[in-house]
Amino acid sequence: MRRTLGSSLALVLSTVLLLAGCAGEQVPGLQPTDSTGSDPATSPADPTEGPDSGSQTDGDAEEPVDYEVVSLPSETAAGGTVSPMLTPVGTPDELDTFVSQFRLDSFADEVRNDATSASYEGDLWAAVVSIGCDVSPGVFVEEGEAGYLVTPEKVAKPLQECLAPVTTVALVAIS
Repeated sequence: MRRTLGSSLALVLSTVLLLAGCAGEQVPGLQPTDSTGSDPATSPADPTEGPDSGSQTDGDAEEPVDYEVVSLPSETAAGGTVSPMLTPVGTPDELDTFVSQFRLDSFADEVRNDATSASYEGDLWAAVVSIGCDVSPGVFVEEGEAGYLVTPEKVAKPLQECLAPVTTVALVAIS
């Protein structure tokens, strides 16, 4: 009996250790996200606070930026790639390159229309800020060493489940 109990305990312990070791691994394309579809390490803990500049991965944030959120278009099952970095979309070629990542032409047209019809001051930038169950109510922008960093605000009441992921784009004018 002792040998069986000891063997069982060793098996359970080794299984726990194996699973704990695998928990840190990530499958390509299946990165862990919070309910906004954003990387929890780059999202602010409190929606009233800006992002934690120490947690950015594509260049440390240096200072706040004078920006205006022009639009936050979103669409179910539109595809795209979440990025913590803003991309310039001020020219037709830059905008076409940015929207080419979406699998739905209707969403690409919506982003293109929002970018070209909105009135704003400054240069226009864009990023896919989340792909998930919820649409962020806004974004935070900071300047980093590698460019402009964008972080989606937390959703006040995140959905527990969704049938299809929603892609949210931030169009931001930077003065």
